[in-house]
Amino acid sequence: MRAGNVDRVAPRESTEEATVPEAAVTTDTLLLDRPEPARRSARKRVTRADLFAGAAYLGLAVLVLSGQWRDTGGAYLIKSGQDQTMWEWFFAVTAHSVAHLENPLGTTLQNFPAGVNLMANTAMFGVGVPLTPVTLLFGPTVTFVLVLTLGLALTAFAWYRLFSRELVASRFAAALGGLFCGFAPAMISHANAHPNFVALGLLPVIAGLLIRMSRRRADGPRSGESGGTAGPGSLGPESRAVRGRDAGAVTIGSHPAGFDHVGTPGGAARVGMRARGVRLRDTLLLALLVTAQIALGEEPLLIFAMSFALFAVVYYLHAPRAGLRALRAVVPTVAVAGLITLALTAIPLWWQFFGSQSYRSIDHGPMGNDLKAITQFPSESLGGLFAPGQPVAINETEQNAYFGWPLLMLLAVAMLWLWRDRVVRAATAVILVFGVLSLGATAMIGKRSTGVALPWRWAEQVPLVNSVLETRLTMAAIPAIAAILALAAQRAVSMWRESAVDWRPLAWFTATALALFPLTPTPLPVVDRAGTPEFFAHGTVRDYVGDGSVVLVPTPRPDDAEPLRWQTEDDFSFPLAGGYFVGPTSGDKKGIYGPEFRPTTALLVGTRATGVVPEIGPDERANAIADLNFWRADVMVLPPTRNADALRSAVTELLGFAPTRIEDVWLWDVRALR
Repeated sequence: MRAGNVDRVAPRESTEEATVPEAAVTTDTLLLDRPEPARRSARKRVTRADLFAGAAYLGLAVLVLSGQWRDTGGAYLIKSGQDQTMWEWFFAVTAHSVAHLENPLGTTLQNFPAGVNLMANTAMFGVGVPLTPVTLLFGPTVTFVLVLTLGLALTAFAWYRLFSRELVASRFAAALGGLFCGFAPAMISHANAHPNFVALGLLPVIAGLLIRMSRRRADGPRSGESGGTAGPGSLGPESRAVRGRDAGAVTIGSHPAGFDHVGTPGGAARVGMRARGVRLRDTLLLALLVTAQIALGEEPLLIFAMSFALFAVVYYLHAPRAGLRALRAVVPTVAVAGLITLALTAIPLWWQFFGSQSYRSIDHGPMGNDLKAITQFPSESLGGLFAPGQPVAINETEQNAYFGWPLLMLLAVAMLWLWRDRVVRAATAVILVFGVLSLGATAMIGKRSTGVALPWRWAEQVPLVNSVLETRLTMAAIPAIAAILALAAQRAVSMWRESAVDWRPLAWFTATALALFPLTPTPLPVVDRAGTPEFFAHGTVRDYVGDGSVVLVPTPRPDDAEPLRWQTEDDFSFPLAGGYFVGPTSGDKKGIYGPEFRPTTALLVGTRATGVVPEIGPDERANAIADLNFWRADVMVLPPTRNADALRSAVTELLGFAPTRIEDVWLWDVRALR
């Protein structure tokens, strides 16, 4: 028996599935080159290496978020801006809705009385609902940091499992790929504020299911056949022993691996029944996985779907007939799974796109990656600590393309080294295509426009796609890069096993370590939270609110969302005017961050920024009364803030009466004005 191949075994007169002795699979045999039973057995086993990899990923994730874990009550991830406050509010209001048996898809507790469409605001019901007990018992900050921590660790582990099952035989190579997928610069950047772009562990599970569906359908016996060689339905590298033919084309006797012998009595019927059973199981599982991912984040799912489709197309370019067979085999199952998914998500999706406070699309403006970012190190890394570059990302939570020049050089060498491998060619296509798309409509270098038009100019005209921040498209390259690194590590391990004195594996692993070392993440920085005003902390606000709202001076908005935390700490005893969310404009239903500014909001925001009370006349007073009626305001509250004296004077002039000091806030009771 040769390394990397499996000799034919004489068929047995038995209805049992054919198997291959474990000893028949050498260390150089990739999983995709094993018979289906051997692959299935390998996939089900959880080894000590798997447990070690999972523990290592979890430990690293805890380290990255250690600052927040040390003080969940008082620490705040400073680079999140106001996003951490927003996400904690999402988790808190979801738990509140579940506990009070209210509709979790929308609420008027923020942006009163119009409310917020939570389904259109990535509220992550997929974790918010099941983690309701955690939120109610320990608070939304614990839920927030728990989702981020498990998101990093489980994403890494899920990709590790996919690579070890379907791509490489070496657990070390798979672990290296999983490490990069879970802790790439973009993942660490989003761990500051965006759990929906950190909890990505279902995507490799979906990918693995699609790969196995393609392999089983394409490799199974077709109508009228009694067996034969398996078709090219496997995604995976060709080892040297099987180079020149499709990986996964393994036959035991004259029958495809994993099926009963058709020639035995009743064998054909059992094959058909088994095929139908597998198809039903695959359909339901795929539908449930996609439904769950929609509940976690639709934007990552869209990016994954586009990149996986591109990968598959390029993978089958050299064998279009095999690709068509795989496509015909998978499409019916995917189509039925899609219908089931639509049925399961019909109400949430209808609410998202047609319900109260829904919007058609959101115009982010130019959000592409700067070309300089690609070669620089991320800020939260050892490289960024010792060799910081120009800050060219759109913000510190969107450092999606900071791969660093050493990794780019290593990647180029790996691509040339492994170019004959179909997986490498397909992964390279994903890296290049989505890398270019992520640059936006016009190429930028050092925040200066080059004037060069790029493909995103046309891609952003596509519905749904135009709502994606183009910088995030770089995240499609992360698993593609990881796959190439894993394959290169597998090749180096194989060379080392062939000759322990070969210098090339040592050189490769040294180069890999030097390329990845600067990207080693550092703990995310935190600061102390500001205290909650006593008026809200003691629950005094409840004495002044009936069926109306609390209007903060000025109202909360995307750049100042701290009052959302005060509302959460008082168990949502009052609704707030304004807030931080995505909602529609009054005209064309375009999505914007926060509510449209009302005249009184604009006046008070300007007063706080300048410390100067503007001229206030009859028009401003009339606008103030109209705005209070719109908000159905019970009270206006001025908490401790900068330029508080100017704000107090401005509101007093607008309303025509002075406020009352209640604990540590100034309060205007405005119920009589509406």
